[in-house]
Amino acid sequence: MKIKFTSLILFLFSSVIFSQHTTRFLEVVKDLKPIDSTLNSKMFNNGKLKEIGTIVTYELGDYDYEFYTGTQHTYYNNGQTKCEVKYDSFGNLIYSKSFDRKGNLLEENITYSIDSSAKNIDEFLNEIEHTTIVTTNKIYYYSYKYSKWYLHREGMFENITKIGTWRFYSNDGELTKTKIY
Repeated sequence: MKIKFTSLILFLFSSVIFSQHTTRFLEVVKDLKPIDSTLNSKMFNNGKLKEIGTIVTYELGDYDYEFYTGTQHTYYNNGQTKCEVKYDSFGNLIYSKSFDRKGNLLEENITYSIDSSAKNIDEFLNEIEHTTIVTTNKIYYYSYKYSKWYLHREGMFENITKIGTWRFYSNDGELTKTKIY
């Protein structure tokens, strides 16, 4: 029973991780296999961890291609998390969260769709213009009047271009403006 439950959890987890990828994207990268994985870490002069994450290397022909993969963390020199970013196996953003020095959430991004118009694996690895990533973005501000953090604005990006309806909020949480891109 324990094995069946574990298998179900692993299946659901893998479905969530790769649910952002379109069928076309998965078709282009299906034959690309990693050849190496390296733990990347850097320290501050005070001995505290500055950043940690994994870099995966793929080989195609005579060339090696490296991508950040999995969860990457960067820290302030006081040890507080500065940024947490999760990448897919090919260095595409899955989600990111940025924090201030006290641990308050400043910004978060969640990827909903990753697509590629690359016609083959060479084009995928050597050109960036073919990848389209759609993310939601939320920015948080601090209200001195209410002594709390609040959602200031939210919307979607396609790569680095704002798309769809963006919503802006006042420090008491009221919707103040919408803008369509």
